[in-house]
Amino acid sequence: MKRGYERIFLILVFTLCLVAAASINVAADKVSNPEILIHNGSGAYHRTGNITDTAEDWGYEVTEVKSVNDSILKGVDILILNANDLLYTNESGWIKDWWDDGYSKTVWVAGDSDYGGYFKYGPLNELLVNLGGHMILQDDAISDPESNDEAAYRVISNVTNSEYNDNLTKGVSLVVTHSPCPVAPYDGGVNGKGDFVTWDSLATADWLLNSSPAAQILDQDFDDDNIWEGYPPLSNGSVTTLGIEWGLGSEKLSKLIVSGEAIYSDGEAMFADKSENAKIDIDTIKFVKALLEWGTPEAAPGAVPGFTVVPFFLALGIVVVIVKKRR
Repeated sequence: MKRGYERIFLILVFTLCLVAAASINVAADKVSNPEILIHNGSGAYHRTGNITDTAEDWGYEVTEVKSVNDSILKGVDILILNANDLLYTNESGWIKDWWDDGYSKTVWVAGDSDYGGYFKYGPLNELLVNLGGHMILQDDAISDPESNDEAAYRVISNVTNSEYNDNLTKGVSLVVTHSPCPVAPYDGGVNGKGDFVTWDSLATADWLLNSSPAAQILDQDFDDDNIWEGYPPLSNGSVTTLGIEWGLGSEKLSKLIVSGEAIYSDGEAMFADKSENAKIDIDTIKFVKALLEWGTPEAAPGAVPGFTVVPFFLALGIVVVIVKKRR
């Protein structure tokens, strides 16, 4: 092969490598201007004005709604279900369809304690299981006589999973989880008929935030028909208040965040720099930002279709110039 053609051949090979690399990069990139949808209807307990404004400052597009359907969910990247205990069956169906019909999605389910029997876990737990998840909201309340905001039910979770110190829990030590329920690892079917397991037994789910070792579990459930009552009683001590799961959905790229309280909400100064009563410096805003960044989905391959062909045409132009010069 003559030297000139060798040079052309090498340029073509180099171009193909560029195209392959560009394709890989596109598939691994996060979506730009991710869309967050906050479901605030049908029994949601907390206001979310602060997170809406702050997340928009972080580069997210945020919409708050009172109900969902297929058209409302179209284009949504992160869906937040805000302590919502009255999800109608058709809404759960829309959410499941949206979850299945896409490359990468994230759902954040927030609970609450069932003080007085007002919060019902069933609809959200059934949704979590139907999405393929292995976490549920447990039907008790957490109280902490030591780590709190001047009342035991105003729990300040202060134990983080050190395995995630480089990203999700970096710089996070105190998070107000006002009157939370526990987040429990779960493996099984709907209607509370699965197996309750340990976090160590789950390959794609883990706890991120726990209450302090002084926490106590209170049986606050007043719902005699609660089908999730079968969860074995939790022991007092450090109990999970937020967990994450990954590797879900049709492409195994979707994620779940499950928290025992809506820590992103305005209520009781959870989403703030200081706790409401004791004015303790807290890390909730930092933590929520890290969770949203982690939950921002990956862009589907071909999401930027023109990008991968640019290197090819650039190299093609170089080849043409070289050939002309050699004539």
